[in-house]
Amino acid sequence: MNEYDIEMLKNLANLHDIGKIQVDLSVLNKTDILTSEDWNEIKKHPIVGYEIVKEITFLKDNANAVLYHHEREDGLGYPFGIDGKQIPYFAKIISIADSYDAMTTDRPYRKALTPAEAILEIKKNRNRQFDGNLCDKMIEVLNEENQIKL
Repeated sequence: MNEYDIEMLKNLANLHDIGKIQVDLSVLNKTDILTSEDWNEIKKHPIVGYEIVKEITFLKDNANAVLYHHEREDGLGYPFGIDGKQIPYFAKIISIADSYDAMTTDRPYRKALTPAEAILEIKKNRNRQFDGNLCDKMIEVLNEENQIKL
C-alpha cells in the first residue's frame, strides 16, 4: 500500500469501533453469556460507526471499512452477512487486526490468548472468517514480531 492508503487505514482502524458509543456499557462489560438481545445491540455498532465516520470529510470515501469490519469471508458475519467478494480491502485488514487484538487482550469474560494461540486461531479461520492472503501476511508479520514459528 502507498503512504496515503496506510494513513487512511490507520485512521479508519482507530475509529472502527466508534459505534460502540451507542451500546450500553452493561452489555460491553458483561461477564455472563450474552443474550440474543445483547448480541443484537452489539451488532448495531458497525452501522452507527459508519454513520459517524462517513461525515468525516477525508474518511467518507472509505467509511465502508467501518461498516463491514465484522463481515466474514464465508458470509456469516454481520451486519449484512455479505461474503468476501463484497468486503472492501480495508475492512478485511481491520477485521483480522481487530480479531488478533481482541484475542490477545484480557476481556471481562476470559483471559487473553498468547500470540501463538492467536496465530493458530487465525490459521483455523483462514478463508472462513478471514481473507486467506491477509491471513498469510498477518501470520508472517506476527511470526517476525513475536519470534514465533507455527
